[in-house]
Amino acid sequence: MKRLHGRMANMSSSSLSLFFEALGILLSSGMTVADCLKLMRDDAEKERDRKHLEELLRELSTAYLLSAAMDKTGLFPVYAINMIRLAERSGSLEASCASLASDYEQETQKSEQLKGAILSPFILVCVMAVVVTFLVNAVLPVFTDIYAQVGVNAASNNITRAALTIGSVTMWVIFAALFCAVAGFLFFKTKPGKRFFTHVAETSFITRRYHEKLSVARFTSAFSTLLSAGEDVPAALSMASVVGRNRKTKTSLDLCYEKVLAGEPLSDILTGSGLFSPSHSGMIRSAARAGRMPVVTQRLSRIYGQDADRMLSHFFSLLKPLLVGAVSVIAGIILLCVMLPLTGILSSVG
Repeated sequence: MKRLHGRMANMSSSSLSLFFEALGILLSSGMTVADCLKLMRDDAEKERDRKHLEELLRELSTAYLLSAAMDKTGLFPVYAINMIRLAERSGSLEASCASLASDYEQETQKSEQLKGAILSPFILVCVMAVVVTFLVNAVLPVFTDIYAQVGVNAASNNITRAALTIGSVTMWVIFAALFCAVAGFLFFKTKPGKRFFTHVAETSFITRRYHEKLSVARFTSAFSTLLSAGEDVPAALSMASVVGRNRKTKTSLDLCYEKVLAGEPLSDILTGSGLFSPSHSGMIRSAARAGRMPVVTQRLSRIYGQDADRMLSHFFSLLKPLLVGAVSVIAGIILLCVMLPLTGILSSVG
């Protein structure tokens, strides 16, 4: 068990995956939540992990519900808290832990994919920055001395001036890009930064559809779980709408909830919400007639989750070539800065 929850403290995606995996395994043995956390605390290898688990246990002793205890500690993301809250309501805590472990494992893999797509080009750009700086400050001035030795005024040579200008502009552009990248990374580590980049990701034309599909997948999964547990439609719709992190989807679901309270048919509300494609809307209508809404919404959750994964994979497949292409352009500019003065010298000598 030590392998499963020894890294819980920093609450990264990988840590959350390991935590919920361990909790789900222990719950499957019939242990209570408190006993599970006590065992995890006793087996934790790091002092920091033990302190966090002890804090969770302390909050659990007063809050009585795991979701409330998780919320009070401030160690868990809102999505995980909402999913555990729904699981407590529906009596599916073990299954929810397994689902969360899988979700955060996938999130870890996506994060690693993004790092892999960005890291190599970023390192190359850093190397290019050093090379361009060396060219502009050490190599290109040498050509001025060479021009003087052959009796040519370098300042009057258009080719040399162009090389110096291109090199200087490229150097400052690279440094500005690196500064923005580092500043953006540091800003992302703060809470306001995460909110800002989340908003950008949800509204950007590049990633907007991915977040919408992911949010719909999470909603339909939670909605199916609650309906299967016997919740009525308004309560299930209200509780399931909080698990998605996309503002547009949340607004649409809030409107659906108001229409349900007004007595409109659920199938008409969901199909008219704009969240589902025409073919999937047909599935919802058929499910409503056959009384199979929990089964169909669970199926839709898998479909939209797979669509979101495909969109993200496609984005990653395009990102790295684009970054490598940008680095290649910089390399070409560097070569141009070296060759232009040489061409100018040859033409002057000739």
